[in-house]
Amino acid sequence: YFSSELLLPIVDRDDYLDAFEGRKSPPPAILLTCAICTYACLLVKPGDPMFEKASVTYEDVHRILADLAIPLYERNSLVSCISTIQALVLYANYPPLMSNTNLNWIFAGMAVRMAQDLGLHRQVQASGADKSNLKRKRVWYSVYVTDRWYCTIMEKPLAISDFDCDVDMLLTDESKPDEDLTIFLNFIKLSKILGEVLRYMYSARAKKTGYKTHAIEKIVLNLQKVLDDWYSQVPETHKITEADLKNLATYKDLYGNTVKIRQGGPLTVCYHFVIILLHRPFVAMENVDTPFLVQCVERCIQAANFVTIVSQFINTKSFIHFGWNFACCSVYLTSLIHAFISFNDDPKLASEAKRFFHTTMHKTLKPMMNAAPNGFSMHSFIQNIPNVLEKGSTLKSDLEQQQNSVQLSEEHGPKPLKTSENSDWAFNCPEHLFLYDFYPNMGALSSENSSEVFKNDGNPEY
Repeated sequence: YFSSELLLPIVDRDDYLDAFEGRKSPPPAILLTCAICTYACLLVKPGDPMFEKASVTYEDVHRILADLAIPLYERNSLVSCISTIQALVLYANYPPLMSNTNLNWIFAGMAVRMAQDLGLHRQVQASGADKSNLKRKRVWYSVYVTDRWYCTIMEKPLAISDFDCDVDMLLTDESKPDEDLTIFLNFIKLSKILGEVLRYMYSARAKKTGYKTHAIEKIVLNLQKVLDDWYSQVPETHKITEADLKNLATYKDLYGNTVKIRQGGPLTVCYHFVIILLHRPFVAMENVDTPFLVQCVERCIQAANFVTIVSQFINTKSFIHFGWNFACCSVYLTSLIHAFISFNDDPKLASEAKRFFHTTMHKTLKPMMNAAPNGFSMHSFIQNIPNVLEKGSTLKSDLEQQQNSVQLSEEHGPKPLKTSENSDWAFNCPEHLFLYDFYPNMGALSSENSSEVFKNDGNPEY
């Protein structure tokens, strides 16, 4: 766990190991130790010799450690303490537990409540370099980003209000000059913007008001500018730009195993995913009839395409180290955007989206699934999507033929096609999801600025 380059600095290596190895007391909490071991299993390969040496399988270790989470949590659930919060955040970000999504949701929510109970959300009058204060702030912001991104995945209300928090972001430990928190600090800022996107675009009030208003248009433009400003201030060494992609298309190993690829790549994926979320409600509209709506649709598609392209240059290990609920789920939900657009009436756009979807699935998602324990809930759904696409395409053709046949009859008008008011399918996808059922009347989206960026072999082309 401590030798891996993880995004969240939620557990201090020296502090924990000193307690674990008896150099100071008390020893670390059993719940935290179990959580660290559970998360560490996700960071090793299934074929690691240590499993054979211990006469256990990779899946058995995952299952045993995950099963220990609930009884250990029950023993510590009534007392708020830092170690319990640390453990809850690790468990909340552990993918196998997502087979019971309510359990992860409870872990994340309890982490928030315990952190607030200890006052971690409020600024403490202490030196910025104070060890105890640094620990409080690092734990708080780890809880904060977990809340933002898990609420996005589950489409749940945010548990933390920015108006109630005043903790500064002075998180650097002067005693560790080699520690680089650039990615984490920028991810916190991005998570704050994500919270605003969720509040303005996905709240119950926003959905009830609708999206074809001047107020929403102004909000979207302002949020997009904030996102653009955020991206521009991220150091070039910690993000991947379009120019970088063009260079990588020619020299795949140009940046080697640098932080630009290892952490800047997943951070870039998360940035473009937030753009997708900002513009996604407009993609589902049946009538894209204004320049603003066309621009939103194009921006969403371009961001989804960028995620697919840049993901091919990022090692699966880097995605997992960055965080399953962050980068991995961003790629997964982006693939659903491709799947949805593949039913578009514009054949060029639909074909391009289908190609992007298959590229995402085979080159990025499948390696991720192979790195996750068996039984992980995303497995079966990802495997079923190609069949859903094929069946949906067949149904669409049948429905069009049926509609054309009815239109030829003088006695009957065209039968209306079934639609659904649920515009949040990308977050609430059951395994039997029938994509075309949701938006059978979706009109053609503009493909004027869309380009064929993949050759037949699935490699990026510029």
